[in-house]
Amino acid sequence: MRFRLSLILGLAALLAAATARAGEASESAESSQSPYFAVDPIPISIIRDGSGRGMLVVEIGIDAGTLDERKKAEEVMPRLTDLYIQVLNLYASRDLVLHHSPDAEVIKKRLQQATDEILGEKKGVVLLRQLMVRRKG
Repeated sequence: MRFRLSLILGLAALLAAATARAGEASESAESSQSPYFAVDPIPISIIRDGSGRGMLVVEIGIDAGTLDERKKAEEVMPRLTDLYIQVLNLYASRDLVLHHSPDAEVIKKRLQQATDEILGEKKGVVLLRQLMVRRKG
């Protein structure tokens, strides 16, 4: 009796795992069919007076409008990420006020300008997913 119960539970676990994997595969297939894609989080050190004061982490997505534009945007993602890092480093060093929230509108505007510079105007819309500041003591 115990053997049968163990066998049934084992088969149920295998079936659940296979179903979960099939769901993940369909999600990734759907996401590749969308003109929207997420960009890896970009961490930026906050430095004041020669020492680290914290970290600014920005997560964005890009809505490319069409699948062809998404493919082009993904091809130039290394250049785009490099420009995003430059823009965010400037913001963190000059415009971010310690002990205040970062200005989401300013960040979004500057990242959109960087996107337009690389992809061309109206070829991708920057969408802020998350904006976080981790401060040291």
